[in-house]
Amino acid sequence: MIKKIIKILSTCSLVIAFFSKECYGYLDPSAMTYLIQILVAIGITITTSIGILLYKIKKAFRRKKEKSLDDSK
Repeated sequence: MIKKIIKILSTCSLVIAFFSKECYGYLDPSAMTYLIQILVAIGITITTSIGILLYKIKKAFRRKKEKSLDDSK
């Protein structure tokens, strides 16, 4: 699966590299800080979502375990 993804990404990169035209432009430093802020926000959102999901899964298993312990008494 990972090899397939790497193959697709490398093929796309080569196609973009061969068929791209030269572009002369200026990237303002503030534009890069916006890009960094967006990337950090996406990273925080993903890790927080994963953390909440794992917490809910752990909580469900704890309830199940406590319920089975109460039933056995």
